[in-house]
Amino acid sequence: MKLFVRSSVCFVLLIWPLISFGQVKPKNVTIKGTVVAEYEGIPVHACYHVCGLSLVVKLDKPRIDTYVVVNVEYMDDHSRSDYGLPSQLVEKTARWKFDASVESNSSPPLQQYVRVIDQDGKDITKEEGISAWKLLRGAESESLPYGEQIPSYRVSPGKFKSIN
Repeated sequence: MKLFVRSSVCFVLLIWPLISFGQVKPKNVTIKGTVVAEYEGIPVHACYHVCGLSLVVKLDKPRIDTYVVVNVEYMDDHSRSDYGLPSQLVEKTARWKFDASVESNSSPPLQQYVRVIDQDGKDITKEEGISAWKLLRGAESESLPYGEQIPSYRVSPGKFKSIN
């Protein structure tokens, strides 16, 4: 029995580093800035439990990038009575603090239009011209960096607050 316990402990001690090797924990960051746009490219649909809202945030103190995409997760109305769409984030431009994690090392370029493919498989995105991002009230003069890669972050439910 002692031999079995010792071999099990040795096995765990030797294998555990190999199992956890390569698993990268997301880097946590604090983002402070003004929400200037909301993603409108996905048709309204029901979500169950965890839902999402994508925002463009203009950073208060940019180092390299002026804008970032913040993907805010929220709980549906059925999960808890104090949850639901955080509409206060998109009512108008306002400063917010987000406790976020880096979503990936490379983000796709910020798209100006919703991608549209016709029944023949032809890309008619530009012809249709359906805007992917809606500027919020107070941000009408903003010029979003369409076509540029900007960092993307994920925010867990409730991990944001208004700052004045």
